[in-house]
Amino acid sequence: PTEFKIGSEFYFLGRKRIISTTDNGETYLSGDTLYLSASDSDKMQKLFMKWLKEQANNIFTQYVDKVYAEFEVYKVPYPKITIRTMKTQWGSCIPTKNKITLNLLLLATPPECIYYVTVHEFAHFIYPNHSPLFWSIVAKFVPDYKEKRKLMRHQYSTL
Repeated sequence: PTEFKIGSEFYFLGRKRIISTTDNGETYLSGDTLYLSASDSDKMQKLFMKWLKEQANNIFTQYVDKVYAEFEVYKVPYPKITIRTMKTQWGSCIPTKNKITLNLLLLATPPECIYYVTVHEFAHFIYPNHSPLFWSIVAKFVPDYKEKRKLMRHQYSTL
């Protein structure tokens, strides 16, 4: 969200959510409401970012584990995963360092888009470019990858 107050909206896993407060000392998502145990805007933002980073660690690790198992046939190594906010990319891969970086903002998109980006980055371990062979690997796992890219560019793009 651009503002942190009760009623502020944000996207999480492709769905619009709202921020509310709670006095139980916890941060948690219930339905489409994220409850933060603060009413001050700065504290809300800190709690939100802490929660978002925890979600990113859990969710991205699940997708990397899933895609790693699917790419086993290609003998792709298990990568080091980095999560950060990027301005121009949803993800990146440095095959020589066995490293994948995923954009924290990817959490705004639907799960199938997170899966697509993870597959895209794993495919770079096989083809470190965007050649037709690279895209053929991506298409094996995400046949409608072009629609996913379009959705991400138009509906969820903060890049």
